[in-house]
Amino acid sequence: MGLWEHSLGTAIASGVIAKALHVPDPEEVSVAGLLHDIGKVVVPVKMPDTYQRICHRIEHTTLSIGEVEKEILGFDHSRIGMWLADEWNFPPNLTKPIIYHQTPERAKEAGIQTAIVHLADILIRAKGFGFGRDPWVPEINKKAWNLLGFSMNDAEEVVFKLGEELFHVDGLDWHGDRQP
Repeated sequence: MGLWEHSLGTAIASGVIAKALHVPDPEEVSVAGLLHDIGKVVVPVKMPDTYQRICHRIEHTTLSIGEVEKEILGFDHSRIGMWLADEWNFPPNLTKPIIYHQTPERAKEAGIQTAIVHLADILIRAKGFGFGRDPWVPEINKKAWNLLGFSMNDAEEVVFKLGEELFHVDGLDWHGDRQP
């Protein structure tokens, strides 16, 4: 299971969270979740040797993929995603979560959407659904959590609903294992 499954899981989780919070256009938030790591697709395609160096470094360090990308490229996949989103004239509700899903407190526009994608990304990484290209699960940003106004009860309900949604995705169960 790879990046596609991680992105699909993040899209589903983003939609579940957006609906739980009664955010307008939860489908748009789902699209932002689907596209949040679009920059990760460019490096292996356009710079395969550099991508191999990044993968090798990740295997031999405790740094996240973003940190390794910055070390090797001078920027990370969020920056590549920003360039793509700008080129394709995406609206802020899609662009900001792509750019700031790792640092949601920096989003000056689309803060709620960015915080949702941030939380969805972490939930999907924590459950091991797909593979975000490094084994680390970051901490939930406290400002993002507070912006969403989630209680632990809300979080439990979202995790339960998310489990149901992921179970029905293309025969995949909560842990990403294919069902017969």
